[in-house]
Order: sequence, then structure tokens, then C-alpha cells
Amino acid sequence: SISNTAEYGDYMTGRRIITEETKKEMKKASFSLKNKFYKKIAFIIMSVIIILIIGMRNIKLGISDTEHVYIPEFRRLQSMDFSEILVKFKDPFFYLISKVISLFTNNETIWLIICASLYIIPVMYIIYRESKYPLLSLAMFFSLNYFGMGFYGIRHCIALGIVFLSFYSLRDKNLKKFIITIVCASLFHISALIFLISYPIVHYFNYKSRRTFVITCVGILLMFIISNVFGKNIISNLLLFAVENLKLTRFSIYTQENFSSLNNNIFYINYIIYVFAWWYACSLK
Repeated sequence: SISNTAEYGDYMTGRRIITEETKKEMKKASFSLKNKFYKKIAFIIMSVIIILIIGMRNIKLGISDTEHVYIPEFRRLQSMDFSEILVKFKDPFFYLISKVISLFTNNETIWLIICASLYIIPVMYIIYRESKYPLLSLAMFFSLNYFGMGFYGIRHCIALGIVFLSFYSLRDKNLKKFIITIVCASLFHISALIFLISYPIVHYFNYKSRRTFVITCVGILLMFIISNVFGKNIISNLLLFAVENLKLTRFSIYTQENFSSLNNNIFYINYIIYVFAWWYACSLK
């Protein structure tokens, strides 16, 4: 019978097929599946907590953009038509989506939670799926002001979330899809267009060579020396030129001395960390 055959196989053949090594590999596979399950649950819980922290914050927290810019604009949107929004606002997609949300609720906390979700979910998804060292990626996300930016740079962060999703088209050399994704991000904030330069850098620029690494380090060092020793803030001066000559008045806040000096220091701290991450990634190849 079938049962007798199975019993015979268990006694005579099974031990030769299912060896101790096979059992160890099966345990490893089971452990790996459990780890993936727990990792997924952990990322879902973290994402929800971060979204709620950002969305349910006091609007006075951080830079005054939320209290004095975004909240008043959200209230204005509730009495405006869609056509009017396209005319009066730059980066229209953010305000169009906010208008759609206002059709269902005028609760500002819910609106902030939805905005936070549009930023946090793509970022956490990419870290979960692609990072070899998720804890290190999360540590960089929290420490390099990307988390803190969610409290005041709402449009910037949504654009950044969409930019994160361009990772796959960038990796797979799908230029058309990459450009479309970045252009969509720029409709939330125009600064997303800067990321277009990443495509030629990744695919046509030998960023793994020692010469490129040294030149980049020397360039950052020179910028730091010129900005701090000689008292010339390169970044703010370039922005001031753009504001005055290209009529980009929306960036005028970044030319203020107290704002630009703070962000200039953060800029260099971030770049030092990026350089070390770059060096470490190249050393693994």
C-alpha cells in the first residue's frame, strides 16, 4: 500500500536524502522567512509611528512654515476652484492634492498625516527592500535631518519621497521612466529636478576611481575653507544671484545670513558623511 511504501522510504531511503546538512539548511530557510516577516512587521510599525509623529505634531514645531504658510494655504484652498489653484500657486500638484483632501475633510491633522504618508512610505519601502544595512539607513535618515525636515518642508518631502521611487528606474537604466518620475516630483517642488544629474553620474561617471574620490574631497575642502576662512558663503551667494538676477524670489529666505550659515554647516556635515559612505561602498566592490 501507499502507507507501507512511505514507511519503507522513511526507514530506508529518507535518512540518505534528508541528511543533517539538509536539516540545517531547512532551519536556516525557516529562520530567514521568520526574519523577513518580523522585519516587514517592524517597518510597518515604524512607518505608522513616524507618520503619526509628523502628522500629529504641534504646528509651531520647527521652522514656522507649517503655522504661517502651509496651514493658512490649506484653509484658503477650501474656498478656491481647481482652475484658480493652477494660476495662483507654483508647484501645483501639492495644492491640487490638498484641495482634493479638503473636499473630504477640513481637519488639518488628517491632512498633515496624509502628507507625511506620501513622504515616509516611499522612503521606508526603499530602505526595507533595498538596504543591506537597514538599521544604518534608518540611522542616517534620522540623523541627517531628513526626518526633521518632515516637520516643516512638506512639499520638499513629498517630492523627495517620489525621488526615492526613481531608484528602480535609475538602477535599471530606464532613462524615460527616470525622467518622468523626477518631473512628477518637481511638480511638488521644483528642486527635485536637481536629481536628474544622478543618472549620468551613476552610469557614465567613474565614481569608483580613486582620482574621482580625491578630487571630490579636495573640492569640498576648498568650499569649506573659502566659506568659513574668507567669509564668503558660496551657496548663499549663488542663491542671492539667482534671486536678484533670475527673479527666483521663492528662494530668498535661503539667502538670509542666520539661515544660510546654519544650513551651510549642515551641508558640510552631511557631505562629510556622504563621502565616508561613498568610500565605504567603493571599498566593498
